[in-house]
Amino acid sequence: MDSPADGDKFLSEVLSKLSQSIAEGARLKQEIVALRRERDEHDAQARVFVEHAATLMGARLAEEKAPKSPCILVNQLLSDELGVVKTDVKTLQDQNDLFRLEIDAVRKDNVEKTAEIKSLENSIQSLRRQLDEAQGLLRMAEISNETLGKASDDMVGCIKKLEEEKAALQEENQKLKEDNRLLRTKEEKRALFQSTLENLQISVRKLPQTHHDSTPAGSVENAGRKLSPRRSAQVISKEPSEDPVSFADLRETPNQPVYVSSIPKTRRAMFDSFPSVVIDDDCNNSAMFSRKFLAEHIGGSCQPLVVRITNSQKEIARRLNINSFLCPNLDLNPWCPMVPGDHGYMFVGLGTEKNIFEIPETHHLFVGFEGPKRQKLFRYMGEYKVSRTDPLPIQEWNALTDHVKDGYASLTQTRTSDSRDTEAIRADYDNGKLQVPCVLLQCIDYSDELARSLSRRVRVTKRRLSSNPGVING
Repeated sequence: MDSPADGDKFLSEVLSKLSQSIAEGARLKQEIVALRRERDEHDAQARVFVEHAATLMGARLAEEKAPKSPCILVNQLLSDELGVVKTDVKTLQDQNDLFRLEIDAVRKDNVEKTAEIKSLENSIQSLRRQLDEAQGLLRMAEISNETLGKASDDMVGCIKKLEEEKAALQEENQKLKEDNRLLRTKEEKRALFQSTLENLQISVRKLPQTHHDSTPAGSVENAGRKLSPRRSAQVISKEPSEDPVSFADLRETPNQPVYVSSIPKTRRAMFDSFPSVVIDDDCNNSAMFSRKFLAEHIGGSCQPLVVRITNSQKEIARRLNINSFLCPNLDLNPWCPMVPGDHGYMFVGLGTEKNIFEIPETHHLFVGFEGPKRQKLFRYMGEYKVSRTDPLPIQEWNALTDHVKDGYASLTQTRTSDSRDTEAIRADYDNGKLQVPCVLLQCIDYSDELARSLSRRVRVTKRRLSSNPGVING
C-alpha cells in the first residue's frame, strides 16, 4: 500500500460492492416471494379447473347415455375448454419448475455472494490493520525525519567547523613548510660555509712553503722562526677532468645563486593541494653528481634534458627499474626545486620540445647547480610528475633576473634557429610577443635507495682516486 489515502479508497470500494451485493440479495428474495405467491395462485386455479373438469366429465358420461341436447353441446364445448385449461396448467407447472430451478440458482449464488462478502470483510479488517500500521510507521517516520533534520543541522555545523579548522591547519602547514624550507636552507648554507672553511684550511696547509724571512700574515707559531730550505719536487697529478661530486664531503649544498628568483605566489598556491613526500634523513639527499657520473652509473648520455635509458641501463637503473630521468639546469630554470621533495617549475618547450609533456610523464629529477670551476653538478630531488602548464605572462617574465632573461633569449635563438640577435628576441619577450613555456614539476615520491646507491658509488670512486693519486717525485 503506497499511502493511507489509497487504503481508504480501496476500503470504500469494497464497502460499495458489499452494499450492492446486499441490495441484490434483498431484491432476489422479493422476487422469490412473488414467484411463490404466483405459484400458489396457479396451483389453486389448477385445482379449481381439475375439480370443474371432473364434474364436467361426470356430467358428460351421464349425458352420453341420455339423448343429446343443447346442454350436451355446451358441455362438450366446456370439455374442450377444460383441455385447453389443462394444457395451460401443464405449462404453468413447467414454468413453476423453471422458477424452482432459478430459485435454487439464486440461493446458490446468494451463498457464494455471502462467502465473498465474508472474505471482503476479512480483507477490510486486514486492510484496516495495515492502515493502522502504516499510520504508525508514518508517525515514526515523521519523528525520525525531525530527528534527522536536527542531526543534519548539527552535522552541517560540524562540517563547517571542520572545514574552518582544515583551512587553518593548511595555512599553518604552509607556514611550517616555508619555515622548514628556510631552516633547511640556512642549515645547508652553514654546512657549506663550514666545509668551505675546512677545505681552505686544508688547502693552506698543503701549499708549498718557501724560504722567507718574514712571518706569514696570521701565523703566530712561525714568528721568530726561520723556515728550513726544502728541495722542491716536480709533481704530476692525474686528477679527473670531472669530479663526481661538488666537494669532498657529501653533505655540502651550494649557495643559492644570484640568478634564482622566487616562484610567484599564484604559482606556489598550486602546491598546497599536493601531498607531502617524506624523505629519510640518512639517505645523503644533498650529494651532488656530474652528468658523466650519472651516465656511468645510471645510463644514457650527458647532453639531453630528458635522458632515456631503456637500452643503456646500468646496474642501478636495472635494479630500481629506472627508464629515464631529467637534468634541467638551475641557471635558466630558476623555479626548479632546490631541496629534495619540493615542487617547482622549469622553462621547457622551445623548438623540438614545443609539445613535450603535453601528456603528463613521470621522471626522476636531477637539478643542475654551478659547482667549482663553473662545473655543473646535479642534485637528486625525487620522482616527479611532469606536465605542461600555462606559459609565463609578462608580469612573471619581468620578475626574472637579467641573467635568466638574457640566457633564455640566447637559448631561444639556438633552439628555434632564429636569425635575429638576442637583443631583438629579448625585446619580444619584454613586450609579451613571446612567452616562456612552463612545465610543472610535482614531487610524487623519493627513491631513498637511488640516493644511497649513488652516494655509495661516490665513496668508492673517491677511495679509488685517493689510493692512486699519480704523484711522481723528482
